[in-house]
Amino acid sequence: MDEGGLGLGITLAISTLGFAYASLNETAKATCNKERSGFQPSSSLLTLFLLGLIVASATAISISLSDSPRLFFIIICLFIPLCLRLITLVTTWVAMNLPRYASTILSPVSIIELLLKQAYSWISPGRTDGNRSDHNREGLDNLAQGETETIISPEEEADLDDRERSMIRSILRLDEYNARDIMIPRMDIKAIDMTVGVQLAANVMLESGHSRLPIYEETIDHITGVLHARDLLPLLNSKKQLPSLKQIARAPFFVPESKRLDELLTEFQKRRVHMAFVVDEHGGTEGLVTLEDLLEEIVGEIEDEFSTVLEPQIQTNKKGELIIDARVSLHEVAQLIPFDPNLSDVDTIGGVVYTQLGRVPKTGDEVEYAGITIKVLSTIGRRLGKLKVVSTPTE
Repeated sequence: MDEGGLGLGITLAISTLGFAYASLNETAKATCNKERSGFQPSSSLLTLFLLGLIVASATAISISLSDSPRLFFIIICLFIPLCLRLITLVTTWVAMNLPRYASTILSPVSIIELLLKQAYSWISPGRTDGNRSDHNREGLDNLAQGETETIISPEEEADLDDRERSMIRSILRLDEYNARDIMIPRMDIKAIDMTVGVQLAANVMLESGHSRLPIYEETIDHITGVLHARDLLPLLNSKKQLPSLKQIARAPFFVPESKRLDELLTEFQKRRVHMAFVVDEHGGTEGLVTLEDLLEEIVGEIEDEFSTVLEPQIQTNKKGELIIDARVSLHEVAQLIPFDPNLSDVDTIGGVVYTQLGRVPKTGDEVEYAGITIKVLSTIGRRLGKLKVVSTPTE
């Protein structure tokens, strides 16, 4: 073995590793946005190419360290094609199944890429503007490194406004939230008993302004279907015997509390439905999620001709005290006033009042919880309305 052969072997090894690492980064970026396409390379295929790469690596090392440089062409024809194929298969699988880990593992290459882009901007001024790109990326700085690059290029991102950036952030983070986070609580669901007549059901639908209404048997824990205005309203002018609500209702769609929003959106599209009922581990109805609720997580509040202007859920009075709707989550309140929201099993500030009192609240009731004092300012029947929340004075 001469020095030339040793040098060739070392150069080949370093070049192959560097090329594989760089290819892994670029392939992962390119395929990350396809992670839910359903394609996965088979394990047998991966094993086959891995075995081929091992054999080829041993052959290449033997050749490069031998005294037969004429066999270098075998490396070109065997070793490199197998490396390329294996890199493509492995990086596609990693990008589709572990996109976040891939972005973290491959961050050193992104740093090198950034340096090269900077050097390129010096050589070719006018093609890229680093300052403009950095300024326009500030709105997305909370995203994992490389996530936005799977969707848009830096040049395209420079033209985005704040609303568009917010939509991209929301889309990428749909998998971080579940149905429980956006559902309409059980107490706010407008539903009717399946035994009522078509005329009464139509009146309820018209008064509520909803085009879909759940029907239940005995209690709301037993949802039996969903009434659609397009099925119900034409029956009002019919001279035939009217059917029961159960006969014209469509099948309900149930999801667990832990259903991720990205998965729920896919289910809505696949089933072609606009409403899902959130159930707990016992099968009881916890809440309701509509397609509109889910889309509002992406594009913000959607208003139509039936929408009414509602008061903000969180306000402050002249003394600077928080006036909060009882349905606001504890974690939202904890962002405004210091306390531990994890000390209770309930999710909302109103739920704390119920559990602390142990009875139906009435106006004027006060409870203390985790360093804050909550006073009931208004009620709506048996439900809580507005609450005043202040820090509990320390003695």
